[in-house]
Amino acid sequence: MTLSVYQVLLILFVIYLFICFKRMPLNSFKSNPWIVLKDLKFEILSLILRCVHWLYNGALWVIWVTRRGGSGHETLSKIPHHLGIAFLEKDIDLKEVSKMISWIQELGIQILTLYDVNGHIKLNTKYLHHLLDQGNIAYNSSKSTLKSCLNLRIASHLDGKKAIADLANDLKSKTLHSYSSSVIKPEDISEKLIHSLLTTDSLPDPDVLIRCGGLESNMGFLPWHIRLTEIFDLYSHKGLRKADVISIFHKYSRCEKRFGA
Repeated sequence: MTLSVYQVLLILFVIYLFICFKRMPLNSFKSNPWIVLKDLKFEILSLILRCVHWLYNGALWVIWVTRRGGSGHETLSKIPHHLGIAFLEKDIDLKEVSKMISWIQELGIQILTLYDVNGHIKLNTKYLHHLLDQGNIAYNSSKSTLKSCLNLRIASHLDGKKAIADLANDLKSKTLHSYSSSVIKPEDISEKLIHSLLTTDSLPDPDVLIRCGGLESNMGFLPWHIRLTEIFDLYSHKGLRKADVISIFHKYSRCEKRFGA
């Protein structure tokens, strides 16, 4: 004979009522049964509240175990080919950055651009590479022979708005000085020319940009590269979990780009 969950709960409830009755003095029940029933009502209400509390804690435990046990990236319908991360905080923890890079490599992303406006990551590139080598993370500057290594790029404010200003001054000098060997006429300036002068390689534009720091600003992140980029925000890069990063890619996988007719 097997009992269902409801039958077990009913039996436990009856046992609890029996215990409550046993704790109450028999004389008080004979003299004024309504007071006893009133006390019993509060006992039952207390039991219900405790059960709700247990169920709530149990649900939280199940959610925690589920998030910890599975990475969740197996269910992603698509992942970005090129990911950009803009660190908008003044204090950047390179150990946390290397941890994020390891997650991104595990997800199969091929190109990663790291950007911070102060150039802290660029100044400490050697230390970041050291952390990545310790974590056995294969990237383009490492000694790994794997073909599927991560193409890692590091950028700063020098690669953003300042690059546009330098390009404008360069074009101005080349159009004004006709004696220059590389004269550019005003009618020769086109979108294709600007793109070729700004782009230092043939990498595609980022599909996703993650901004860490709680600011709704790109802080000069390569503005000509994010025309069609999906932008998501994280409060900070410190204390992140892998599930936080994967949740962004779940949102991205639901995005649909429409370029018009």
